[in-house]
Amino acid sequence: IPLLPDTAGDVNNDGVVDLEDVITALQAITGQSPVTIIKEADVDGDGKVGLSEAIYALQAVAGQLSVEPIDR
Repeated sequence: IPLLPDTAGDVNNDGVVDLEDVITALQAITGQSPVTIIKEADVDGDGKVGLSEAIYALQAVAGQLSVEPIDR
């Protein structure tokens, strides 16, 4: 789902919320991700990227969220 830059759920800041964001969030939870994660990806306001962001990205990929795609 293409989104505007610095969008909630876009954990790896590549402009889309997809399975890569799920994987990156799960890696961050376990300390396996050396990737810099942007604070705007935080979906629940706790100042961290973790399980909430992984679930959000999964819901976006499954079409369960009303995320507005943009034309690039």
